[in-house]
Amino acid sequence: MVFNRIIDHLGNINPQLFRELKGRLQPRNVLIAIGGSLLTQAMLFLVFWSSLPNDTGLTNNIRSQYCVSAKIPEFNAYGCLRDSFDRLIIDWEHWWWNLCLVLSAVIVSGLILANLFLIVGDLSKEQRRGTIDFIRLSPQSARTFLIGKLIGVPSLVYLAVLSALPLHAISALKSGSLPNDLAIFYVVICASCCAFYSLAALFSLLFGKQPWLGFTLSGALTYIYVWILHGLFVYNIDSLNRYWRFRNDMYYHEIHDLSWWFLPTGNIPVLTQLLFSLGCAVVAYWAWIALERRYQNPKSTLLTKGQSYALNWSISFCLLGFGVSAWRRDEAVTWVRQNGLSYTQPVIFLIVNLLLVLALTILITPSRQALHDWARYRHLDRRYSRIQDLLWGKKSPATLATIVHVSLITFVWSIWILLLNHNFTGKANPNFDDSYLVYHGASKFQIFASLLLVAGLLLLYSTVIQWLLFLKHPKRGMFAAMSLLLMLGAPLLSLAFSIGWFDRLTWAWTFSVFGASIFLASKVSLLHLGLSFISQLAIATAAMFGFFHHLNRVGTSDVKQLMAKDTPIQD
Repeated sequence: MVFNRIIDHLGNINPQLFRELKGRLQPRNVLIAIGGSLLTQAMLFLVFWSSLPNDTGLTNNIRSQYCVSAKIPEFNAYGCLRDSFDRLIIDWEHWWWNLCLVLSAVIVSGLILANLFLIVGDLSKEQRRGTIDFIRLSPQSARTFLIGKLIGVPSLVYLAVLSALPLHAISALKSGSLPNDLAIFYVVICASCCAFYSLAALFSLLFGKQPWLGFTLSGALTYIYVWILHGLFVYNIDSLNRYWRFRNDMYYHEIHDLSWWFLPTGNIPVLTQLLFSLGCAVVAYWAWIALERRYQNPKSTLLTKGQSYALNWSISFCLLGFGVSAWRRDEAVTWVRQNGLSYTQPVIFLIVNLLLVLALTILITPSRQALHDWARYRHLDRRYSRIQDLLWGKKSPATLATIVHVSLITFVWSIWILLLNHNFTGKANPNFDDSYLVYHGASKFQIFASLLLVAGLLLLYSTVIQWLLFLKHPKRGMFAAMSLLLMLGAPLLSLAFSIGWFDRLTWAWTFSVFGASIFLASKVSLLHLGLSFISQLAIATAAMFGFFHHLNRVGTSDVKQLMAKDTPIQD
């Protein structure tokens, strides 16, 4: 009775949540979810219990990762130590820690992977059936409908996870973790779920007819997220000092030196974890803005131009926080180091900004019909000038808005470059030949020049994308995506097939996303840089004029045809 009253009360608050819970929280389903969770916990506990060392009466032959071992002089061998009662000394903290890690992986997989599958599958089914169109006509808001879906669809998974939390909390506390560490872990998980579920709902509204793509992306995102959590809670400074006896000193110092806006995030793991939670909250906020716009009008852009400016500024602010941390250092901080290749912070930031502007261009580009209507009826609206309409209009092309995005990024990072009180210097890797992409060092001028290269690429690629999306073709979106991949990957393929001709192909690399890194590696001369930048601007300008000419021609051709039909034929 009490449960039914709670469900009925939820029905008054959120009708969609009431329908989802009423259909899924059947006694049989609840018992299966909780029973399956308890059975999984019991199996994991028995597996770990069986991994404990078995006391066979011997001393030198007993070895286990969960016992305290040392060299025994009597046998001249290593074995498990015994206490005064002749019992094996078990490292219970290590045992509970490993059990906690496995339980955490299972819980995260259930909350992220399983729930993403459920959300994408359910909303995609609603899209195919067309029931969302009927729900849009109902009085309930977009937020009410989406919250009901995100909470109600994975409700059985929530029950299974809740039944696993007691063992997870006990194992975490028994391993030596503090209660505040456990609380922060749960905060990070909740913030991450909000971000992932919002993105999954947005994906379903955009690509509801391709759920397989959502399932594939869900698996990839879950793997990446588990790797990030591993770094946040397992490979942080406190865990390395507490649990890892043979730590990697280079990795240890790289974590220790990480900072954001002069906050020692690497030295204080709690700051990193809270910042990650804040980042997930920001992602969820912007995803909900796009969700509400898409739910109310499926033909509208995901963001307005004003919202895109704010999003660009917020992301640039976050990235700049990591960039200013290098002001007080003599050498550039290595961001990623793998197989002898070093990619410094400026290159990573430039690549991220390139992808950001390309994504914003797609988000604020109106549909072909909206652009067609704007080109035909723009002259009837005299309230705003053409410049204001291109900057803030909902149906206007995103060309001028893209220029604003590029200018904003160039302005922010130009200030960062000018405020640097040193040049970036590095050491070449002796294990690699100079023909490979090994970072040798970069001055302020080289970093600023690479910024100009990326700015030219931003204008060029974004204009080409807008033009392709305006084509009168049923699969113009796929055509634009394939063309973008070709533009980004062609220079990489050219290097892959002609690795020995690198010096002959520098002109092609300056038209790729990695063109800035090549220039930072001192592989491109000043002449090549100038010619490449001028070529980029010339091609981008020509593409802009061509796009607007095509847009105006499409907008006026129908009007001329109507006027021709209304004109009487003279004898």
